[in-house]
Amino acid sequence: MLEKQIITEAEYRYIELGEGSPVVILHGLMGGLSNFEGVINFFPNKGYKILVPELPVYELPLINSSVKSLAEFLDDFLNFKKDTDYEMISKNYHFYYNQNPINSIFSLRLEWGIGKYENNSLSLASGFGAMIGNEQYSFNEFKEELQKIGATVDFFSTMNHTGINIKGFDKHFKKTIELAGSFLSSMKIRKEDKKKLKKLIQGSVIERKFETTETSTKSDAIKQYAIWGEKSDYLTRPTVNEVKKMDGDFLIDQINDAMNVETTVFY
Repeated sequence: MLEKQIITEAEYRYIELGEGSPVVILHGLMGGLSNFEGVINFFPNKGYKILVPELPVYELPLINSSVKSLAEFLDDFLNFKKDTDYEMISKNYHFYYNQNPINSIFSLRLEWGIGKYENNSLSLASGFGAMIGNEQYSFNEFKEELQKIGATVDFFSTMNHTGINIKGFDKHFKKTIELAGSFLSSMKIRKEDKKKLKKLIQGSVIERKFETTETSTKSDAIKQYAIWGEKSDYLTRPTVNEVKKMDGDFLIDQINDAMNVETTVFY
């Protein structure tokens, strides 16, 4: 029953019920929203608003599973609830926005609702996407155009999302968005980019070899298996042989496919 009450907004999953003085309820390290079903059903009837965020204890690497990391997540969540406005642009296109009262710099995050959990090639695909240009500009030319206006465009990929982070100055907002949009709509692999892909794949293969000797990686793998079992990232990611067979066109296709799923924009 609680699953039907869970709200998903941006990267947050939470329950919000009732009106009145807010009460924030936190679950434990291995807990979840279902831990507090009795509390959740009791307090809204007594004049309180209940907020129960789902903490990212299962997503964080073991080395980052600290009180400080969870406190930062909670602070971000509460600020999100307090300051962020929302509009549904279309059925599968969501827009969250707030004001930046501190300076004249903007940040825009374009987030597609698919990550490594559903497509284990997206980590490598986002890495390769950050190394190429488009029909109009080579990689270096594209970076130079961004540098002229003090902007950056960077890919990212997590377990649940893939996308780009765009940052720049308010006065160059239109130009920055035009450059980012042009890049995403016409990504192009040039001859020099194929050499970059080869190095990217080699780096991934070497990283796998070193994992067997790194204590932090072993601990994180055990944690993920304890939580996710056979769906652990270490078990579902591409094998070394699969990584070696990936080419540039395949990886760009993964990004293009990701852009067609539910999209959320944070500005």
